[in-house]
Amino acid sequence: MIVKIGLKNIKVECIIGCNEEERTAVQPLLIDFEMEVNFLGNDSLESTIDYEKIAQHVIAFSKMQQFLLIESFAQELVHSLFMEFPPIERLKLVVQKPNALKACEYAYVKIQSNRQKNAT
Repeated sequence: MIVKIGLKNIKVECIIGCNEEERTAVQPLLIDFEMEVNFLGNDSLESTIDYEKIAQHVIAFSKMQQFLLIESFAQELVHSLFMEFPPIERLKLVVQKPNALKACEYAYVKIQSNRQKNAT
């Protein structure tokens, strides 16, 4: 059975941006997920996905990587999640960059993908 599991507003920090001042210090990002996962149907963590491990993976990924674009960050994060967590079949991801512009609350990127598109 396929179930949807979501995580909202995972707070991470990373070096991201094209401007010189953005490349010198970490910046906050907020990440939302909706994952479609094969659920095996019994009441145990082994029959689904451990979303604490997903959150830990996202935080570690963010600390270890640097990107110019939030689009690239999102694309590489999606790929790493499919590689690390085989039960994920489909994934919707939103990455928000709160301090991107003074004129708006945040800039964001949305990605939808599936395991077949991310096979390596």
